[in-house]
Amino acid sequence: MKLLTKTSLYLLYFTTIAFIVAGFIFYYSIRTIVYKQINDALITEKNIIQEQIEHTDTIPDFNTGFGHLIEVKIFENQRKHKQTIKDTLINTNEDDDIPYRKLYFTSTTKNKKGYSISISHPLSEKKDLLENISILLLILFIVLILIFVVVNYWLSKRLWIPFYRSLAEINRFDINSSTPPSFSESDIQEFNRLNKVLENMAKTIRNDYLSLKEFNENASHEIQTPLSIIRTKLELLLQYENLNTEQINLLESVNNALTRLSKLNQGLIIISKIDNQQFASSEEISIQSVIQNLLCENEEIIRLKNITLSTDFQSPLKTTINPILAEILATNLISNAIRHNTENGYIDIKTIDNTLVIANSGNTLNIDTSNLFNRFSKSSSNKDSIGLGLSIVKKITNYYNFSITYTYADLTHEIKIVF
Repeated sequence: MKLLTKTSLYLLYFTTIAFIVAGFIFYYSIRTIVYKQINDALITEKNIIQEQIEHTDTIPDFNTGFGHLIEVKIFENQRKHKQTIKDTLINTNEDDDIPYRKLYFTSTTKNKKGYSISISHPLSEKKDLLENISILLLILFIVLILIFVVVNYWLSKRLWIPFYRSLAEINRFDINSSTPPSFSESDIQEFNRLNKVLENMAKTIRNDYLSLKEFNENASHEIQTPLSIIRTKLELLLQYENLNTEQINLLESVNNALTRLSKLNQGLIIISKIDNQQFASSEEISIQSVIQNLLCENEEIIRLKNITLSTDFQSPLKTTINPILAEILATNLISNAIRHNTENGYIDIKTIDNTLVIANSGNTLNIDTSNLFNRFSKSSSNKDSIGLGLSIVKKITNYYNFSITYTYADLTHEIKIVF
C-alpha cells in the first residue's frame, strides 16, 4: 500500500500551502506588534524629552533614565516640525553594525529656538525573538507534516483493507472454476456495494463464458458431423464410373470448398478455445523435437516441391507450453513455409538460445504486412489459404507472452519467435 494516496497528496499539498501562508501571516503579525511596541516606547520617550524642552528650554538627564542611544540638539534658528521612525544600522564600537529602530524628531520651542531629538532603540533582542518564532514555526510545520503522514497512512491502511481484500479475491477468480468469488463484509457501506456489484459481474461473466463455451462445443460438433457426411457422399459420387469430365470437375470443386470449410471450422474452434483458456495445462516441451517430427511428416511434400531444407539447431529450445498448442504452432509455421514457397525454393530453420527463426523463399505478398497476423488476411495469389494460420500462431504467442515478428526482404519471408 502506498504511504500517501493521490487524494492525500493533494490534501497535503493544499495544507502545506495554507500552513505556509498562515505562518507568514503569523510572523508578520508578531513583527508588527513588536514594532508597534518599540514605536510607542520611542514616541513616549520623545514626548517626555519634548515636554521638558518646551517648558524649561533645558535638556533632561536622559542618560540615567532611558538606557537607549539618545541625542538632543538645540539650535538658535527654527526647525520645521517633522517626525520619522525607521530601521537603521549603528556602529557603536569596533564591532559589526547593530540594527536599531530610530526615531528622529525636529520642532521649534515657544522661544523660537529649534531643536532635534534622536532616539535609537536596539533591535537585537527583538530580532532574536522573531528568529526563535520562525524556528518554532518551522519545527511545528515539520511535526504537523509527520503527524499528517503517519495518521493518514494508519487511517488509509485501515480504511482500504476491505478494498484490497476484494481486489485480491478478484485476482484469484478463475473463470473456469466453479467456485464463485467470495467477498467479506465490511463496515463501510460503499465497499459492500462494490463487492455486490463485483459478485454479480463475476457471476454474469462466468455464465456468459459457459454459454459461449457450450455454443462453440455444440457448433463444432454439429457442423463437423454434416461436413463429414457430405465428404463421404462426395467420395462415393466420385467413385461412380458413368460420370463425365464436367461432373467430376464439379464434384472436385465442391470437395475442395468442403475441405476449406472444414479447415476454417477447425481453425475458428482452435482460436475460440485459446480465447476461452481451454488449454490451461502446460509442460516443458522441446520445440526442436516438435519441428523435427513435423519435417519428417512433410518430407514427401518438401521433396515433391524440390525445396532445399536446412536446419541449424544450436540449442534444444525448451519452453513451458501446452503440448497441443505447441503442435499447432509448429504445424502452422511449417505448413506456411511449405505452402507459400516456390518451386526449387528453400527453407532455413534455426534455433539460437530461446529464439526460433524460420525463413523461406516465396513470392511478394499482396497484403499489408502489418495485417499479416489478423484473421482471414491472406495473399490474393494463394487461393488455398483460409487466412487463419498466422492468426492462430499470433493467438498462441500472445497467450504465453512470446514475441513474434515478421520480416520480408529479397523474396525471403522470415518469422522469428522469442520464447
